[in-house]
Amino acid sequence: METIDAFRRVDPRTLDDDPFWSRVRRRHPDVDVVLVPPDRSDAAPSLPSATPATPNEIGTMLSAVGELWRSVVRPLLDGAGATAPPSIRWRRRADGCSVVVQKALPGVGQEVGTDLLRALVHALHDRGWSIDPGTAAGELPALRASDGTRLLDAVAGPGATVVTLAGPSISLGTDPAATTLNELRRGVA
Repeated sequence: METIDAFRRVDPRTLDDDPFWSRVRRRHPDVDVVLVPPDRSDAAPSLPSATPATPNEIGTMLSAVGELWRSVVRPLLDGAGATAPPSIRWRRRADGCSVVVQKALPGVGQEVGTDLLRALVHALHDRGWSIDPGTAAGELPALRASDGTRLLDAVAGPGATVVTLAGPSISLGTDPAATTLNELRRGVA
């Protein structure tokens, strides 16, 4: 965790080259802009004290996430024009860490994104998942689905659609299991 010492006052001209913040600065010179350092929580998760999962348990969990991404999610995303591989990382949770596979589809707006969400609903429902279609902040079409261990969230925004698949929470012990994540990357790409 970073302390307050990590924050320091910088020259306001630091924002002059940024297209968004320079405009905000010109329009509102009386407003203080605070730049917060990037969150490093995904880089090195703080690990719980619970008994660490065995490599076999980690592999089984990663296989289940990878299998769902390859067999259900990726074919639908490919149909929407997604060609780049998804991002894959560990996310800290109160009870451990979970693997997260996420793909943003820039240019896949609300109309096509909503169709993609509908296709995900049908595919996941056929696999016995509980489905909660609804809306995200700003009344955007959204989907939340779970099979009791894995969770899929998707939002169809006006400029992009984002699909996120998270595995169950496990304790990694002292090893962040980077090698198993690399294996998962090869499996979902």
